[in-house]
Amino acid sequence: MSRKTSIFLPVIKTLCITGLVIIFCFVFLNFPLPRQTGLTARYDLVLTFIPLILVSYGIFRLPGQWGSWFAPLFMALLLCLPLSGLWASGNSEQYVLGGSIQLSDSANYYIDALRFLEGGRFSSFSSDRPLMVSFFAGLLSVTGRDFKAALILSLILPILSMYISAREVQRSAGALPAAIFTSVLFMFYRRYTGLVMSEMLGISLGLLAFTFLWRYFTQPRKMWLVTGLGLLTLALIARLGAFFILPLLLLWLVWECRKHGWPVYKMLFVTIAVMALAFGINRLVYDWVAEPGVRSNPQFTFHLYALVTGGGYWGDLLNHHSELNALQGNDYLRRALQISWDYFVQHPTDLLLGIYRDLAAYFSDPIRGEFSYIDGASDTVNLVFRLALAVLSLLGITSLFKQDQSKRVFIWMCIIGLLFSIPFVPPTATFKLRLLASTIWLQALLPALGLAWIAGFLPHPIKNLETKLPPAPQLSDTTIKFLPLVVVPLLLLIPAFLRMTAQATILPPSSCPAGQETVYVRLEPASYIVLVDHEDPRQGWMPYIRLNYFMLKMHNIPHATIISFFEGITEPVAMIYGLELKSSQQVLVLAPPEQLVQEPGLVQACGHYQEKPLAYTETFFLANQLDQTGLR
Repeated sequence: MSRKTSIFLPVIKTLCITGLVIIFCFVFLNFPLPRQTGLTARYDLVLTFIPLILVSYGIFRLPGQWGSWFAPLFMALLLCLPLSGLWASGNSEQYVLGGSIQLSDSANYYIDALRFLEGGRFSSFSSDRPLMVSFFAGLLSVTGRDFKAALILSLILPILSMYISAREVQRSAGALPAAIFTSVLFMFYRRYTGLVMSEMLGISLGLLAFTFLWRYFTQPRKMWLVTGLGLLTLALIARLGAFFILPLLLLWLVWECRKHGWPVYKMLFVTIAVMALAFGINRLVYDWVAEPGVRSNPQFTFHLYALVTGGGYWGDLLNHHSELNALQGNDYLRRALQISWDYFVQHPTDLLLGIYRDLAAYFSDPIRGEFSYIDGASDTVNLVFRLALAVLSLLGITSLFKQDQSKRVFIWMCIIGLLFSIPFVPPTATFKLRLLASTIWLQALLPALGLAWIAGFLPHPIKNLETKLPPAPQLSDTTIKFLPLVVVPLLLLIPAFLRMTAQATILPPSSCPAGQETVYVRLEPASYIVLVDHEDPRQGWMPYIRLNYFMLKMHNIPHATIISFFEGITEPVAMIYGLELKSSQQVLVLAPPEQLVQEPGLVQACGHYQEKPLAYTETFFLANQLDQTGLR
């Protein structure tokens, strides 16, 4: 086989597999399953984690072409199931209301993606995550702003990156460790399906980075090292996380150069240049999408102030220093850093207290700490599973002494870098280790290595059973390189193209009765829900949700003012969430279900904004009339 053919065929196969995964996801998520099936995948532990390990092992052991095609489809099924459960039930969570209406961080990202498509710029909140939000804006653009289709497409990158990284673990450690690796990743990511969150891009790029770095140990080429560190840098930019891993891995790079006799300074220069390129991409995209002068990375200043003040609440900086609300850009950054420094000078020991509290939370907090995303209905069962994974992780660390020296130093540097980073990306700032999404592969890898180490003590007849099975397929170098070669340029090209082509919608004149306000919002799949009576035959799949179920589950959201508003709803109602095109602000339109138009497109709503004193007053619009404008 010629070199050209050896490259061409894996690319064609990868494209076919990707296309098949996309088709599968769209077909699967447009045919409702019984809601309990998806809810089990999204929320249960015992009925999900153990069967997943067993089934994953079987899938990874499939030989030849069977394994090449069925394994990625299995990964697609894994991430589709929890999203199916969310849409079938209309459940409410921290970041979603009624199964599809975005809340909090996810709502900000979604609205800014829509605003960008209207020729606007991101708010200061989304400007911290320019890569992810502009990437999602690209998905919305490709799907004609069909929110449901964009959410389905947002599954593809995590599916493929999980598959590629799991195959790489299987290549070096075996099918059962790969099954553990996959299961831990799934338990972390399952509740981010159906959301517009930076975890999507962070975990995907992080897994691709891990794949490149892990392949280096079987193919010690400079390319795997340099590209892997560049991808890891991009992942940590897309989803702020354990940045201290980067300088420690640079030290490991120097050690590797000396081991192989490579020119140290040349390798260091090339690697730092690639890592700087990742920062350059982010900065360029930021300049295209952000309003001039907005605050840059306020999250870091929040975490820093919480750290130096003894590990307090992440929002204490603005609570204690309200004058910062009036500052933007570098003025805000300088003043926020000065406040943290002044406090540290006056109370230096509080920094040690903050470090202790953050590390203690990582190792012990049941809803914020290590493996806190391994959860179900029973706290006792949760603890048993987490302890089992912690023991496997310790065994994985122990196994490092029998690993290749390069691999051992690499993993130790990652562990130390993670621990150094925790005070700056504290577990207490959010739930279930969101801030460590870009390096969550490390938490999945350690128990996988621990299980591989245990397998080494099995009797030879048992160990030889797997060697007698047909060999599982392995991914070619071309296949592994293909996904980053597509995704990374898109991170730059999508915002550039949208910046040049996006235009504001020309709105038709209002036809609302005198004395009523007018709002314009797009009605798209997954952008609206309809609360219906229990007897309504349509309930059971988005957008139709039982009113009594909605009222029960809305208490899951952490917004008391929103809950108090919805508690007053006693009759069926339609809710449309999106960007109000006149004001370029978010809006939630509530209207009688019979007024809901049937075709997607731009809708004119007539009525009034909510007058009751409410933290989200400007968001709620009570409509008594909905009209199609004829615009898509």
